[in-house]
Amino acid sequence: MQCPQCNQPLETKHHQELDLHHCIQCGGLWFSHNELSEAIAKEDPVLQWIATDIFSDPQRFQGTVSSCRCPVDKLPLRTLTYDGTSVKVDVCALCKGIWLDKGEFESIRAKLKERIAAEDLPSFIRYFGKEMAEVVTGEKGIGEELADIGAVGKLLEYRILAEWPILEDILFVVEENIG
Repeated sequence: MQCPQCNQPLETKHHQELDLHHCIQCGGLWFSHNELSEAIAKEDPVLQWIATDIFSDPQRFQGTVSSCRCPVDKLPLRTLTYDGTSVKVDVCALCKGIWLDKGEFESIRAKLKERIAAEDLPSFIRYFGKEMAEVVTGEKGIGEELADIGAVGKLLEYRILAEWPILEDILFVVEENIG
């Protein structure tokens, strides 16, 4: 495969149990279908529930045609904004691969963390309910859905304790008296 950006051969890079294609010249990364969300989840499991599949909603393909070509099928890539961030990514509508320029993977993770930090308690409660419903209705397997519930539950716990720090003191006293 050739780099969509500089046309150099892509090298295989083993990262978090995934074999990604990396350009040593420009530092870009090629993610096959679903590999980007898998890489984000493996890098930071709390982000697993918020990392989206760009291809789940055809409306997202309103982006512009990129000057880059897909390293798999050689079709022009489309430039889109990764959901919930300001990061522009290049995607292939046919093979559903995603090209990230150097630093964009880290930028997506940072923007997702910012997005989580900006959420309020009612939002986390809604997300938790949504994740509970997805155990039955979701597209992912039961294990992934339960992991999402765990991640959102942990964030919900953090948000509650951040908004009411006295609860942490109360929990500490209760644990001391029980233990």
